[in-house]
Amino acid sequence: MRAHPRGDNAAIIGEVVAVHPGMLVARTAIGAQRVIAMQIGEQLQRSRFVQQLDDARFPCRRGVEAHQFDFWVGEWAVTLWQSDPSTAPVGHNSVTADLEHCAILEAWTPTAGGKGRSINFWDTNRHAWRQVWISAEGGTLDYEGHFADGAMRFTGWTLGADGKHVLQKLTFLQIAADTVRQLFEASEDGGTTWKSTFDGRYARLPGSARTSRAP
Repeated sequence: MRAHPRGDNAAIIGEVVAVHPGMLVARTAIGAQRVIAMQIGEQLQRSRFVQQLDDARFPCRRGVEAHQFDFWVGEWAVTLWQSDPSTAPVGHNSVTADLEHCAILEAWTPTAGGKGRSINFWDTNRHAWRQVWISAEGGTLDYEGHFADGAMRFTGWTLGADGKHVLQKLTFLQIAADTVRQLFEASEDGGTTWKSTFDGRYARLPGSARTSRAP
């Protein structure tokens, strides 16, 4: 088919096999199989067929949960929340979507030196959001959370200097289209009292495109 002048872009999108008679089965990116419902009383158009195959293989492209954190995607200057927005940033954060939107990747660069990275994703096994963070100094954080009331809310814990668990909360609030508030809180008494450990204002840099949910 590709030898024909009009067949340069021809591609194999499926095959007829005896294993699943009368069924349309797609293989996902992780190797699982998914049955695609066929239309009754009408022929499945090729464009719709291809779209369903893509949706089955790359579910994060259109998945509702996978796009709940899109408001954080962008290039950001970060200042302290209580300071004047015009003050010098305490750092820069580059947040990008990757892996067909299944992952949100963070690259944090503080002005004082060092750096940190995190991967954020909707965990289909836990039915929860995860953030796994590591810094150049070796510090790690492993959060689990959900998007609720217009904010992404994570919880986790770290070990204090005395070896005891310190509870951690991390909240992202979209204040405006180009402004996000990031609040870290910690509790050393099992959650009875909390103190802020970092309260930052994210200001989107000029030319940094917003990411919206796929149609």
